Amino acid sequence: NGLPATLKTTEVHPPVPNEWLEQFGLPIADADVLSQDPDADGFNNFEEWQGHTNPIEKNSHPDYLTKLKMKAFSEEPFRLLFSSWVGDTYAINTIEMTEPTQFLKIGDTIAGTRFKLIKFTEKYERNQYGTRVDVSELTLEQEETKEQLTLVKEKVAISPESV
Repeated sequence: NGLPATLKTTEVHPPVPNEWLEQFGLPIADADVLSQDPDADGFNNFEEWQGHTNPIEKNSHPDYLTKLKMKAFSEEPFRLLFSSWVGDTYAINTIEMTEPTQFLKIGDTIAGTRFKLIKFTEKYERNQYGTRVDVSELTLEQEETKEQLTLVKEKVAISPESV
């Protein structure tokens, strides 16, 4: 902006304003001032600035929830596959093909699970060769949570349940 660089015109530790550091008597000349925790409350000066709290008062700190970080996120394939259908009967297999096919109707619960068949939608699409492909959908509902999952014929879905 054409003005000489001074403590009034330049943030020494952006994005934290110099005035904020000075307001609490923090050592603006220390290169690591933003990572310091002068009140030993577990929140560094940068986190205190972000949380609009007092960095030199132990009882003034951001919510502890701000410290939580997601350790891992993984998606797992849903174990069940909507294999085929004839009339009002739907074939369900495990993706490992280790258990016998279950032939079920709307309203039935899939054996060994907490999922019930609640809806079927007949659908077709053309593939890249112009061939008509069955992409019918079978909607399942988790009996306790009422969460719904739609299986597309012969496609592996992502599990809605925690891993």
